[in-house]
Amino acid sequence: MPVYQEVQGINVLTNVYLEGDSCISMELAGQEKCVNMFVYGESPTVPNTWKGIVHVIGDVMANNITMEPGTEAYVAVGDIADIFGDLWAEYGYALSGINTGNRVPGVKNGQPYFDDKNHVSIQILGNLTAEGTEDQPIIITSAATEPTIYDWNTFVLESRVNLSYFTLEYHRDFVVLNPKSSNSNREDYKVIINNSVFRHTGGQAMWIEGGATVYINNTHIYDAQHEGIGGGIPANSIFINNTIEQIADEICLVIRQDYTDSTRPDISGNTLNCYTGIYIGADTISLNNEQLQSLADYYLPQNNFGEMTRYRFAVFKDTDDQTPVFSIK
Repeated sequence: MPVYQEVQGINVLTNVYLEGDSCISMELAGQEKCVNMFVYGESPTVPNTWKGIVHVIGDVMANNITMEPGTEAYVAVGDIADIFGDLWAEYGYALSGINTGNRVPGVKNGQPYFDDKNHVSIQILGNLTAEGTEDQPIIITSAATEPTIYDWNTFVLESRVNLSYFTLEYHRDFVVLNPKSSNSNREDYKVIINNSVFRHTGGQAMWIEGGATVYINNTHIYDAQHEGIGGGIPANSIFINNTIEQIADEICLVIRQDYTDSTRPDISGNTLNCYTGIYIGADTISLNNEQLQSLADYYLPQNNFGEMTRYRFAVFKDTDDQTPVFSIK
């Protein structure tokens, strides 16, 4: 049975592709767009293929999504079609306004509470394929006339990711969870990202769990309120020719301390222009200063650091108290 939802005063058919002249004119991101698909809900209701102009009007929990070249997806500010309620509602989710002293984990003083419950989240349980081209890039952005960070919530991926000429913006964060495969090696990347842009994020531009072997190349990451890459680049990964800058949390790139000589990721040719370029993220540092120096000696010559950089390599007490335990300027 067709399901309709009121959007901008119009009852629209949801989760169905509207061909040609049957698209519906809406104002999205301050422009008149003819929308081909209004999306919300979960698989199998949510279509596996997104193309044309897509308006995401509520939380999405899908098995697999393929976005065709040239797809523009505009995420509603506020959960218009609220069926999940608290999908990916985490720190400060019930709060709105600015944190001015009440310590909520993950929400820093002076930053807005996430108010997750009233913002759209997208979770893909299976594979995401969004391979745009230079002439037909793919974008997921805010539908707001004057977009800003936190316009929508979290974009969570649980399996394989293949992105190229892809832009993600005005959300809280991009999270890659441990993929559902135990075979992590250089011939079997779980996350492949080329020629893409991650920007205007309320949290980390990208959070990567330990089991996801990644290949990220020629990608621009900037204007994030927390780390550029959080969680840590996993073993056996490749992170090359990327640029990270304008990071409010002042940490460009988090790496791990548990690499061996044979599993150490290739992190090279990058431009890291943050207060701290490379940071080891761990509650307890098990490496001694000699081992930390060896790790720094391996990675520092292979990357470039900008004028904003104070520490090219550092270990802090924690990300809130950035007092160096070990550092190289």
